[in-house]
Amino acid sequence: MLARRFLHASPIRFLSSLFLCLILPVAVVAAPESDLFPFRDGSDCIYYNRQGDEKIRLKCSAGFVASNLSDSSLPDFIREAMGEFAEGLAPVRLPDGRWRYIDASGKTILPASGEGYEDADRFSEGLARVRLNGRYGYIDRSGRMVIPARFVRSGRFVNGMTFAQCDTGVYNYGYIDRTGKQALPCKYQDAFNFTADGLARARMWDLYGYIDRRGTAVLNFAYKFGGNFDGGLSYILKDEGFAFIDSKGKRHINIPQFDLVGDFSGELAPVRRTANLRWGYIDRSGRLVVPAVFFEAFTHFRGLALVQGPESYTSADSIKENPAPVAPGKLAWYYIDAKGRRLFPR
Repeated sequence: MLARRFLHASPIRFLSSLFLCLILPVAVVAAPESDLFPFRDGSDCIYYNRQGDEKIRLKCSAGFVASNLSDSSLPDFIREAMGEFAEGLAPVRLPDGRWRYIDASGKTILPASGEGYEDADRFSEGLARVRLNGRYGYIDRSGRMVIPARFVRSGRFVNGMTFAQCDTGVYNYGYIDRTGKQALPCKYQDAFNFTADGLARARMWDLYGYIDRRGTAVLNFAYKFGGNFDGGLSYILKDEGFAFIDSKGKRHINIPQFDLVGDFSGELAPVRRTANLRWGYIDRSGRLVVPAVFFEAFTHFRGLALVQGPESYTSADSIKENPAPVAPGKLAWYYIDAKGRRLFPR
């Protein structure tokens, strides 16, 4: 089929398509993703590969936890000391209390010299949010500060934009572009990252809604709370409880049996069952596919999710839903896959 299209295209279009086919693999190779997952064991920051092999172990320290990343896939005990790999680099808070970036070998890359950062986030679209002198700015992959550290609170770039606090009063959140220029005005009570769906959650008049990159309210400010769109769905909270809606506001999944929910990532979203106050995962039809047995459960990141559950847990078949308490010493943190199988640490 692809060859047939080329044969019926004009010579210019054929050569353009051929050129793109030749350069696209190079572009992919030029910006590899390190398939490594963070975990913290006391003063050690560890990165495992998908097979559960320990690839990096280094000394780290815990400290300030950023409060403006509501879509984090990491619990606080990890996030206060390390972050995910993205675009080949990961932020780690080293024993001197300063954040730096390491590569997939564990070597410190950024900053090349100096004291490091007060806080740091993973890279997204070539830029990473760092804190200096109590304010956030953005560096590129060479460590150059491309947007000065002037924001009390800001987010992560997606689709070329991120939210930023404007210091203008109650309605003091807007959006900036990759140059630091104000892209959407400071008129929101609160604001959140855009997603790949092209929508961002924001708050006005004490209610949540969703805007597009032009600032148009795609879904009016009518929700008590809301999540982040992924694959056309986001959770919202109204008087009747939680539900998942599409970008037109149509309800697709009603979930009255759950009292807390998280964002979809791929095919699964974390939910907490009201009956036993334990977390599991539903698919996009609303079916509970990973049983509600976990005390904490986070959104999937590259197909894996961090959960806190019974130490004896190995798979969805190894334990039944049970509202009985579990002694703290019998709980553990570990990664699971989309089928609910325990992976690592072992």
